[in-house]
Order: sequence, then structure tokens, then C-alpha cells
Amino acid sequence: MSKEMHNTKERLYQKYGTYCEVCGKKFKKTELTGHHIIMKCKGGKITEENILIACWHCHFDVINHIQYNSKEYWDLMRKSLRHRELPSKKE
Repeated sequence: MSKEMHNTKERLYQKYGTYCEVCGKKFKKTELTGHHIIMKCKGGKITEENILIACWHCHFDVINHIQYNSKEYWDLMRKSLRHRELPSKKE
């Protein structure tokens, strides 16, 4: 993992905790990964706005079972990131 990705994930953990943003369950940091909302090959950057924190199971499901750029994909991204519009929670 790049230093840039590591730092971005750490900032997201500070703001939102160590929860999978897809299933909502709490995990250890080692059980979470960063998912590019807009894929790197499509110009997506490593920014807080473009990285979704996901457990390995949800990340695998998104990557392998939902076609990128489909309505289903974007509906899931919007639903998963909805909590970011709320004030951050302290653990």
C-alpha cells in the first residue's frame, strides 16, 4: 500500500471510525481496505472523497460482482457514503 493511501485511510478512520462503509460492521484496521470509487484507470485519485473504506468481504463483492459504472454500483456508493454527510462520531 502506498504511503498516500495509508495516510488517506488513517484520516478516514479518524473521522468515521474503523467501520466498513458498505456493511456498517466494525473491524480492526488490518481487516479493512481502501476502495477507489472512481477507478484509478478511469482517473480516480487517492483522496478522501474517492476512497471508500470496506472490509475485505465487501470489497471483493463490489469488485467481482457489480459492474463498474452501472446504476447498481453508483447506488451502492451513494448509500455507503451517506453517513459522511453527518457530523463525525467519536468512538
